[in-house]
Amino acid sequence: MIRQIALVSGKGGTGKTSLTAAFAQLAAPTVVVDADVDAADLHLVLAPAERERHDYFGLPVAHIDSATCLGCMACAQVCHFDAITRQGAQVVVDATVCEGCGACALICPVGAIAFQPRRTGVWMVADTAVGPLVHARLDPGAEHAGRLTTAVRDRGRALAAERGVDLVLIDGPPGIGCAATAAIAGADLAVAVSEPTPAAAADLERLRQRIGQLRVPMALIVNRADRNPALAEQMIAQATAHGDYVLGTLSSHPAFRAAQRNGSSVLALADQPLKDAIGLIWERLRATVDARTRSEPDRLLPLDRHVP
Repeated sequence: MIRQIALVSGKGGTGKTSLTAAFAQLAAPTVVVDADVDAADLHLVLAPAERERHDYFGLPVAHIDSATCLGCMACAQVCHFDAITRQGAQVVVDATVCEGCGACALICPVGAIAFQPRRTGVWMVADTAVGPLVHARLDPGAEHAGRLTTAVRDRGRALAAERGVDLVLIDGPPGIGCAATAAIAGADLAVAVSEPTPAAAADLERLRQRIGQLRVPMALIVNRADRNPALAEQMIAQATAHGDYVLGTLSSHPAFRAAQRNGSSVLALADQPLKDAIGLIWERLRATVDARTRSEPDRLLPLDRHVP
């Protein structure tokens, strides 16, 4: 059975990607998916060797045949995106705002409108020391990040099946938008990585609601808990009250920033206490997912709430 763990956060900068890379190193061999297609950065710390690159085509874009078009502008009247305008004698489509809905083609009396493929990004498969990495890059200004997120997740799961790997780690984008929703939906567990600041706590509540709507169980890691211990305790208490799995807390540590600068996993630069702390959180995380997939909820009771 292939288990999928999505690491997510209500806001950026909580340490989610650093922990994903660390967990991948502890879980190796595994398959890692960077589902943040707008700003993928997991490849910066996993030293990937690219072996596949594919164009991604989103929704098609309308194209008007000027030789057939009557210039009646019926298409413009039904376009909810204001993508069709007249430029001199020609009626043209602005591809940057066309959503490919097809209404214009349906209304055109002479069949002058057809749809053409539209490249909106690229997705890659790379080899790393921990296993395959699937990541993508959406073109600037392109829409439908959720569709590309789903595509890289599908490829990651297929790779896991091909290689006989039972775990896919998904580094989700921050927030609760379409891409974040696509990263979470269908996962066996959503691990929220947060920090004790008012903004992060508020974003965590919105994230919890979205995860709940998707009917995915949620676990919590509070990073940099030493910066505001009282708020960290409050976040833990709220998670416990909601039935979330509290995996532990981590203190601020310079190894996180240093690893980003050096392009390496935080475990490569961490001292032994930090390695032990991350390792214990990983053990709890893996035990939680294993227990859920075996339908043994009695084994999911929290261990100690804090990681030293």
